[in-house]
Order: sequence, then structure tokens, then C-alpha cells
Amino acid sequence: EDTLYWYFYKDMSRCQTMLSNKQLDEAKVLYTDIKNRFNTARLPQEKKVQLYHSIRELYGDIAAAQVA
Repeated sequence: EDTLYWYFYKDMSRCQTMLSNKQLDEAKVLYTDIKNRFNTARLPQEKKVQLYHSIRELYGDIAAAQVA
């Protein structure tokens, strides 16, 4: 369960790197994968809440990159 939790953060970090490198399309694909895995993940509620806020923040970063 902890491994799954950290895989989410590793992928979110990769997504942020893609955004920094102007790889918006690739970042959006990875974000969608992260979001879909999150929706089906069996994690404790506390970890899901933490991940939810991080994923939501990532979404905001992608939205901002689209208008930049």
C-alpha cells in the first residue's frame, strides 16, 4: 500500500518535469493515467485525501500551462 502511494508521487513528479520541459501533451496523458489509477486504488482514506489534493494541484498546473 505504501509502495502504491509512492508510485503516485513518483508519477506526479514525472508529470511536473514534463510540464517544465513544455511536454504538455505527454503530461496530460500521464495525468489522466494517474487520475484513473487513483479512482480505482485501494488506499486508506487518509492517503487518498492527501493524494487527491496533490492530484488536484497537478491539474491546476496543467491548466495553467495550457494558457501560458
